[in-house]
Amino acid sequence: MAEENKTLNLMVDNEEREYPLDILSQDALNKIAAMQFDANTVMPILSEVIRLAQLGQKVDQGQLTSMLPQSGYTVAEQQEAVVESDAEEPQEEDSE
Repeated sequence: MAEENKTLNLMVDNEEREYPLDILSQDALNKIAAMQFDANTVMPILSEVIRLAQLGQKVDQGQLTSMLPQSGYTVAEQQEAVVESDAEEPQEEDSE
């Protein structure tokens, strides 16, 4: 029975590369394993922590809103977002 060459696909420098496992150094394999652990274990946990913190902020905002007086305040003027463009404004045609 022929031994099957195992390969590993990696995204490197914005291109997907296929490497035979037997040409990778132990240091490279260790680094790949650490990166996979980060991607598969650490990042999902951090994403969940961020989601929970954002949810907590929404709950706090809702509680604060119910604690604030319903009258006696003024609405502050909102600044408009200024968008600059290099494109020329379309000219209106005169309709006669």
